[in-house]
Amino acid sequence: MSCSNDLHGLIFAMKETTLYSAFTRLATDMNKDWLAIPEAHAQAASMSAFGRVGTTKDIADVVAFVASEEARWITGQFIDATGGTRL
Repeated sequence: MSCSNDLHGLIFAMKETTLYSAFTRLATDMNKDWLAIPEAHAQAASMSAFGRVGTTKDIADVVAFVASEEARWITGQFIDATGGTRL
């Protein structure tokens, strides 16, 4: 399996940090048909402390932060990026 330098750098920068996101509560191509059902969308949104369905940008922002220089002292952590569904 090959890995581009950019991806290798990102993996190295993540410093073995685990990011958890509940994909069923994220608006993605994978579950867009399910979330198109009003009842399903309302259920998914109600599971979040923010009262909305998460987006891929919500997760990308967390990944960008963990890979950034500002997170240089964070290592070996489990980051729950679920919008509060696990509170």
